[in-house]
Amino acid sequence: MIVDLLEDYYRAEANQFNGRPRNVFRASSAGYCERRLGYEKLGIRGDPIQPRRAAVFRHGHLIDQALKADLALVLGDRFLNLDKLPQNECMIDGIRVTFLPDGAFQLDNGDIGIIEIKTMSDRSFEKAKKGEIDKSYLAQAWVYHYGTSFNPIVFVAYRKETSHFCEVVFDRNARDIIVTERLGGNKTELFLNEPLLVTEVRTPFDPTIEQAVKAKFKRLKILEEQKDLAPPITENDNGDPAIFDEEDKIHGKANAMEHAHNNGYRFEDATVSNKGGWYTFKTGRKILNFPCSYCQWVRLCRNPELELSREKKPIWVVP
Repeated sequence: MIVDLLEDYYRAEANQFNGRPRNVFRASSAGYCERRLGYEKLGIRGDPIQPRRAAVFRHGHLIDQALKADLALVLGDRFLNLDKLPQNECMIDGIRVTFLPDGAFQLDNGDIGIIEIKTMSDRSFEKAKKGEIDKSYLAQAWVYHYGTSFNPIVFVAYRKETSHFCEVVFDRNARDIIVTERLGGNKTELFLNEPLLVTEVRTPFDPTIEQAVKAKFKRLKILEEQKDLAPPITENDNGDPAIFDEEDKIHGKANAMEHAHNNGYRFEDATVSNKGGWYTFKTGRKILNFPCSYCQWVRLCRNPELELSREKKPIWVVP
């Protein structure tokens, strides 16, 4: 009744923007898959964003606005919400690149820094806590670093499920990655005190990111036809393969033998974990990893079939 109206609205909005050429020379897209950006630049229609994902993006934007209002309360005149100013731009090897950070703030020593708010899932947040920053974030931070004289660039990571924060500080003067856990990472103390900030990560800029971003933008600048798109990615931001073998993990020898018999596997082909008695079988299917599994152009790019895993979860299976 009510939710149907929301679903129709989100679906119509997603369809409206699907297939329109977009400016891909933006800080926020600097770390994205080059092939995806090529589809966007050429205005090639993919699958529209489904209502649930549209709702996730929309509500993430609302959290972003709420946190900016809170930052204005605690920082006062030392915080500037950059939504209220025109879009910034810089020239990177002759290419106009736009960027619009969430805010700017004045440090105690008078320096000006940049604030970027990132709402994260559990998985991304846990990685950020360890100082493992996705390349898409590294690339965005580098464009801010290149396009301004401001230091530091602070990414405020917000964990949607628990309202915990992790602060990732990109500092021109840093030489090593330093991870500082609140209350020493003591889970009991963290539970009793319930602080917002659980980890601060101070990191230098990754020197390899600059060349990767510049080269990507150069290739996209001259892209004019679909046949010249970049090849599909072979690995994601985590260094994991974009396509991997689907596996069944079964606990216990007796269960594993029964599973092999029921599914036509050879029990002898299973790999066995030295800890916990887990048996792993390759199912024979090749499946897509994130971000390909969530991409609007996945069917055009990879020609996969949507099937179900043993746990009845949808998976993209490639030929």
